[in-house]
Amino acid sequence: QLRLFTVRREGADEPRPDVAAFWAPAGAGSVGVFSAVGYYFGRELQRKLQIPVGLISCNHHEATTESFISRAGFEAHPELRARLAERPPKASEPATPTVLYNGMAHGILSYGLRGVAWYGGENELDRAYQHRTTFAALIADWRRVVGRPAMPFVFVQAAPYGSGSFGGTGSRWAELRESQLRVWQRTEHTGLAVVTEFGSRFELHPREKPQVGVRLASAALAVAYGEPVAYAGPVYRAHSIDGPRVRLEFDRIGSGLEAPKSGLRGFTVAGADGVFKPAAGAIDGNSVVVSGKEVPEPRAVRYGWSDYPDVNLRNREGLPASPFRTDEYPLTTQPKPAATAGKP
Repeated sequence: QLRLFTVRREGADEPRPDVAAFWAPAGAGSVGVFSAVGYYFGRELQRKLQIPVGLISCNHHEATTESFISRAGFEAHPELRARLAERPPKASEPATPTVLYNGMAHGILSYGLRGVAWYGGENELDRAYQHRTTFAALIADWRRVVGRPAMPFVFVQAAPYGSGSFGGTGSRWAELRESQLRVWQRTEHTGLAVVTEFGSRFELHPREKPQVGVRLASAALAVAYGEPVAYAGPVYRAHSIDGPRVRLEFDRIGSGLEAPKSGLRGFTVAGADGVFKPAAGAIDGNSVVVSGKEVPEPRAVRYGWSDYPDVNLRNREGLPASPFRTDEYPLTTQPKPAATAGKP
């Protein structure tokens, strides 16, 4: 009741109508070369829905989001159109624009896809801020190609990775997670799987493949199949400042906010100087109140803003809060605004 289809990894200069692959039952001969998260994702769907499930694994370890967007998708966005000139497509270079769409994705989008589960973004950390544009463009592009403006997309937020732990500034991983969060918040019929409790300082992809796959499947059950499944934890909505304290409000709190008895971790605050310092957080009803001894007049709060966030805010359903920030300070990977004409 679970069938796998693994697309051969290759780029192409022009869209190919077919791909090199074949269907196989899930088993010892097919699972080993399949996406592990994808397998656990599909297995959970099959268990919950009690219907046959077919999975298409279409991925490349050198891929970027841009490499899976069609030329027409680029032409629809002026910002992306410029990227074609900056980085011309080359079939032999999987990270360049359009080539994996041409060689791998185009031939499978003619299937009657129920939806797409996406796990990626780590190959574009230097352009983490722009990911909110490129990934939204990919979703729109694939929906256009299949002729379904509401085709479900569910995706995994980048897992904790690396040595950075302080929630201050300069984390490209945090900036990527924010872009993924923004795409989910701004794009209908999408779902985000937050996996902050999984991760490794030394391995890019966490070993908790079953847990990540199941959480991603929960998003698909809710978004694609309309099942009454909780899949997302607290999401920052608004804040207010009262002297040395900042009160944070959230959506998707489920039956309430929760933290271990040891208390909340992962918050930092900054004053007018924009320098972030460690802060304490405490749940107060459906809000979180944050304050820092070193910042008597806070102006901004960040949560989990690091490569490897040490965080533990969740709802009572056990789903973790997404990392976030209340400020709009320029980010490390954010393009600088063009200089005003006549000024240096």
